[in-house]
Amino acid sequence: MVQDQQAPPPAQPPPYAPPYLPESTQATAVFVLGLLSIVTCMAILGPIAWALGHAERKKVKAGLVADNGLLTAGYVMGIISTILLGLYVLALLAWFLFFIVFAAAAAVHGG
Repeated sequence: MVQDQQAPPPAQPPPYAPPYLPESTQATAVFVLGLLSIVTCMAILGPIAWALGHAERKKVKAGLVADNGLLTAGYVMGIISTILLGLYVLALLAWFLFFIVFAAAAAVHGG
């Protein structure tokens, strides 16, 4: 007795693989600069991390490099640090203005 053997179903084509994108070369640098700007209060590193992160995110949007969590984290920390730097500068200017006005008032009133 020969059983009716059926041929196996045709093979499915392999799933489509998206094109390989190289990893971002600046992601680690952006992350380290952003982290240092927050942790060590070296706020000057914040704008640098923001600028480098922005340039690298342009490459991600253009499809030249793969997105990376380190890049996003460093970019956000750079933005936060830059905002804190701006607030610090405003507070410093307000402090100087206060003492200039105070010194002028004391000079006028003979104090």
